Amino acid sequence: MPKATLSHRQQPPNIFKHSAMQLPLAHPTHSPPLTHRQVMHQDQCTRPPICCHMPVLPVTLTLRRLCYLRAQPNVVPAVAFRPNAEPQPGVFEVLATVLCTETVKREFTIRTDCTWDWIYSAVKQRLAEEDGDSSSDQGNAAPSVKLGYKITSTDTRRAPYAALSTEDDWKTAMSKVSSIAAKARTRTVGIEIVDLVRQDKQAKKKGKTKKKKKQNSRKRARGMDSDEEEDENVPENATQAFRELKEHLACELHSRPCYISGVASSGGHAYVSNKNLMLWAKAMARGEATKHHPPHHLEFERIPKTPRGQQGPYRQLPEIHVHIRQPKTHHTKRRISTEVAQGSSNANAPRTRSPQHDPRDSSTSPSGTPSSVPRILPNEASACKAYSWIDYPDLDQLLSALDAEDPAGGFLALRERLSRASFTNVEDVTCISPAMLHILTHPKISPGQILALYSQAELMIAETNTEHADEIAQWEQCLTDTQLTSLETKDDTSDNGTEYDELAGDNSDEH
Repeated sequence: MPKATLSHRQQPPNIFKHSAMQLPLAHPTHSPPLTHRQVMHQDQCTRPPICCHMPVLPVTLTLRRLCYLRAQPNVVPAVAFRPNAEPQPGVFEVLATVLCTETVKREFTIRTDCTWDWIYSAVKQRLAEEDGDSSSDQGNAAPSVKLGYKITSTDTRRAPYAALSTEDDWKTAMSKVSSIAAKARTRTVGIEIVDLVRQDKQAKKKGKTKKKKKQNSRKRARGMDSDEEEDENVPENATQAFRELKEHLACELHSRPCYISGVASSGGHAYVSNKNLMLWAKAMARGEATKHHPPHHLEFERIPKTPRGQQGPYRQLPEIHVHIRQPKTHHTKRRISTEVAQGSSNANAPRTRSPQHDPRDSSTSPSGTPSSVPRILPNEASACKAYSWIDYPDLDQLLSALDAEDPAGGFLALRERLSRASFTNVEDVTCISPAMLHILTHPKISPGQILALYSQAELMIAETNTEHADEIAQWEQCLTDTQLTSLETKDDTSDNGTEYDELAGDNSDEH
């Protein structure tokens, strides 16, 4: 039998791809009849060239000639290529995939002529290996799983699984696989096997998890403390506490439950919703709050970001005044004294300053000239002003005093929070704003406790300042004298420079 020639699915040999030398093709045994023109052309082409002993065919191998060669009687056609291996005619090797879980799968190669008992045992063994049960049933006992299959040759991701429980189902599946594999040219045919019972359990478990997460996200508001979750079992006395609390917080001004809080913006009245009322009542039932003191919860401890100048129950920090000194008017001491003596209200008179407060209580300097010192704020000791050179009460004394006044306030329990925030004495408490104190402490301190801390700290600072009243007065006087002396020295220096300039100008006029 002659050698097989090219089929329409194979590439031509390398001898025909070379463009420099085209080898002749052997004429078939039964060639078609040629016309007179074709015969003349063939005679001219078959003449051997001078430089070569082999005849050269000038016409290249085209598709028409390939089809012509394939149609000859003594030519054996080549076998077409298939993605799946075919060890025997009509029997193919396919990839079987067992889906154990959503993320775990086991793959192995099977043949389309395998038996149902063998494939069922192989699938059960791989499912048992995933479950850790090595002693699983390998025989033909009653199946404990419900199998399903899907052919993975085309886009079958959303296709449902077909039942695979008997030998007839398996034969039907293998016949489908064989028919598809025989026609396949590019994609590999496979089969996907899954346990339907296990898949349903996993889907239900996943659905319950998603539903539970969704319920928890709805149940808990964003930003609430993790330790303040609502109890599923409401205490028995919570209902009675809710009624008492609602009657206690009834407001005649707003006709609604209001809590007089230091952080409210409507005159100290903060509206309490039914949700917050129930939260408060549950805390009362557990003994964590009273009608007068709300629980330590974010809903009752929100401090608004109000400007410092806004009036409120919190102590405001002392205002800082910055005075920019006006430019000096260069006049001599002689002219100033003359104008003051004459009481002149001339337009050329130096610009006088507004009446200022002088600690010496005199309108003129020691030299008799009016004081040109810019305004100086009196450094008088206020009731709650703290001095660094005075030892004020420490944090333990502050909390002990508050606990003695209100034992139910729980002030002694704040020591750890304040110490963690680097508070050591009453001066540390009053040197920052209430909002910053609320931010620095964790867990947060309630507004009522912050108010009590500030009030007691100011009271203890005032008492300590009263004990050191003489020392504070001397300190303030010393500071005032130092500032006045410094300013007068600067004035004298500038006035001397002005006199020198005027004297030089008079001398130049005389010359």
